Amino acid sequence: QQQQQQQHEQHEREQQHVSQHHSADSSPEPGHEHGHHDSYHTLRVASLCRQHRFLRALEFLLLFSYETLTEQALQLVNCISVGSCGRVLGEYPDVPCRGNSEYSPLLAVAVLILIFSVVFPMALWLFIRHLRTTGAAHTPESEAKFGVFYDHFKSHCWWWEVQVIGRRLLLLLIYVSCYTNVANRTYGIAVVNVFILMAHAYMQPFHHTQDNHLELISLVMLTYAAVTKGMFLDGSGSATTGLHVVLSTVLCVLGVAAAVEALRRHLQLVPQSIQSVLRF
Repeated sequence: QQQQQQQHEQHEREQQHVSQHHSADSSPEPGHEHGHHDSYHTLRVASLCRQHRFLRALEFLLLFSYETLTEQALQLVNCISVGSCGRVLGEYPDVPCRGNSEYSPLLAVAVLILIFSVVFPMALWLFIRHLRTTGAAHTPESEAKFGVFYDHFKSHCWWWEVQVIGRRLLLLLIYVSCYTNVANRTYGIAVVNVFILMAHAYMQPFHHTQDNHLELISLVMLTYAAVTKGMFLDGSGSATTGLHVVLSTVLCVLGVAAAVEALRRHLQLVPQSIQSVLRF
């Protein structure tokens, strides 16, 4: 009887150990529930992105065409004096700025585009700030609709896309205002590029390290090209083409090789859930 009682007690202890182990497996580990939430959030955003793909395409088109539209509008209001010909457009010297009935509608369109070019970055900053203030910036619906403007940046750099648009506008203003003065235009663009490079190296605005590296490579190449062009300007304000072209070409080749390698590694490190969205 004593042996049977010992066997019975041992059996009960084993059953209790099994039940405890089962309950421990069924309870979520710290962070495990958060991982499930992140996966659901990512899949939900991906699903909504497919629903709002036309809106996202329009936003991408707006960002990509901003620089071109702004440059053309600035060129249409940039009149320069050319001897006895009077004031003509700097980009199109065969078009006089005065006494030309065909120029008036172009000027009106250019002014409207310039108003949009100035208002758009300010409105975008206010809109993203409003989303963050109300807590709606990181909801699946907002990320699917407007994440193009902020979701790939760190939380403290939510305004970085506005900064990118603003620096494009500044570079275009320097380029157009100094259109006939190559030296001032080159030096101005070089100085702005140096500050842009320093700001990016300090802030590291992107979530992924590879994105920061790719952007850094691009900015280094642009800054190098602008600075070396300023160094090789001759007395007439034109860049001597020999050494400048050789050095710029070598840097471009090295930059492209580094960007391709970084991109190759970056694609290998992208999570599988995001890869499915990218393939879509």
